[in-house]
Amino acid sequence: MPIPRELNLLPPARRRHLARQLVINALARLATSMLWALIIMTLAGVGTGAILQVWVALSSTTTTALLAARVAHYQEFRTSVAKKNQDLNFMAELSTKRILWSSFLADLHSTMPPGSHIGALGADVSPAPQLHFSGQAVSRSALVVLEDRLKKLPWVKMVEAPNSNLLQRSNPGFSFDVFLAGDDKPKGK
Repeated sequence: MPIPRELNLLPPARRRHLARQLVINALARLATSMLWALIIMTLAGVGTGAILQVWVALSSTTTTALLAARVAHYQEFRTSVAKKNQDLNFMAELSTKRILWSSFLADLHSTMPPGSHIGALGADVSPAPQLHFSGQAVSRSALVVLEDRLKKLPWVKMVEAPNSNLLQRSNPGFSFDVFLAGDDKPKGK
């Protein structure tokens, strides 16, 4: 059996009491250390909060102006993008609804009676797509033939011709308004 280094002459009850006292003292020191740590952290938090409040109060005027400038810049940019999107949508709509007027010219030329010619040609999209043309014909009967041929074209909805077209017997001047039908295209196109 090993020999103890210290000789303990205290009675067992007193030894147990001293052991308990050591544990209680250690727990008391731990609680005191934790309390001091909590007090120090609380003071640091309160100090930091006070410093932050002062800093925010002093810097809010410059940051508010900067923030207002950024918001104004963002709103201008957003308005600019919205305007450009609106322009692009308008152009896309125009390109999908466009009419290739040149595709109608071959049919229009083929309906002209011999000796008749077109002097002016125009087109409108609103209120309804229509071709306007005027010129000179050989006779009144050539004008009647031209009007009948125009009405038979598959892409023609209606033909308007003023009565003044039929006033002269020879070489009468004429004008026609040809309204286009829906989505029909000239034949062969």
